[in-house]
Amino acid sequence: MSGTQRVRKVAVASAFLAILLTILVSSMIRMAQADRVASVVRTFSGVFTAKMEEQLRARLSLSEIMQQAIANGLVENPDDFRSLSETFHHRFKDLQAVNWVGTTGRIEQVTPLEGNEEALGLDLLGLVEPRLALEDSARIDRLRITPPITLAQGGRGLTAYAPVRANGEITGYINLVFRIEPMIKTVLGEEAADSFNVSVFDGTEPLYVQEGETGSNPHAIETPIEVGGRTWTTTITPTAAEVAKAQTFLDEAILVAGFLLSIFLATILNGAARNRETLAKSEERFSLAM
Repeated sequence: MSGTQRVRKVAVASAFLAILLTILVSSMIRMAQADRVASVVRTFSGVFTAKMEEQLRARLSLSEIMQQAIANGLVENPDDFRSLSETFHHRFKDLQAVNWVGTTGRIEQVTPLEGNEEALGLDLLGLVEPRLALEDSARIDRLRITPPITLAQGGRGLTAYAPVRANGEITGYINLVFRIEPMIKTVLGEEAADSFNVSVFDGTEPLYVQEGETGSNPHAIETPIEVGGRTWTTTITPTAAEVAKAQTFLDEAILVAGFLLSIFLATILNGAARNRETLAKSEERFSLAM
């Protein structure tokens, strides 16, 4: 193999190596960018889920407060029930209603009545999901909630039922009615809504789906939440704007620079090979002339 051929082979090998190194470095940068997005989503998902669970516990604990007030003789009549319920509404604006359900399964008292008139006198035993939740709460003596249902007041929401006992016998049920969307929006916050898409499902039933990009997302994180005997699943994905924050033109710049470098190396080494070949021919002609 002549020296010129060796130089040309070195040129090809150098260009190929430069391209490989360029692709490798560019891929590493892209992986680092993807890892940053994944880390941000994981952190936000953890914070959001913790806040969500805290807000849910606070709302569902209202049934325990009412139960204790009844057991301690602080709530003995409809006026007392209404008065305590009003304090709940002042604390949680997304709470639709606090109701008293009799042992027959009918809603006997509604607070506030305004806006909830259709619920007064409603027979819950004639409705599948409320009846199942009522029966389950009586069986295990704990609060139970329904999946998303159409409320008598109109629109979609959730209802929770907790039994009240006296001398071991059920005397009625505390019924909490609330809409999940306002609560989730409060937990999410306006600023985070620009960076993340949030959806919450009860099984396959949507509780809350934020308007935004559709389709699969490689950065999506799903987290289960246990709520009143049901399992909710929160899904957090970054918005296109949030993904763009982690991306730079560095990987593209390195690719371009690497390809240019490979072309430059190949050109220089090929030029050196041609010069060497030219010099060899000149020396050969010179020797023949002598």
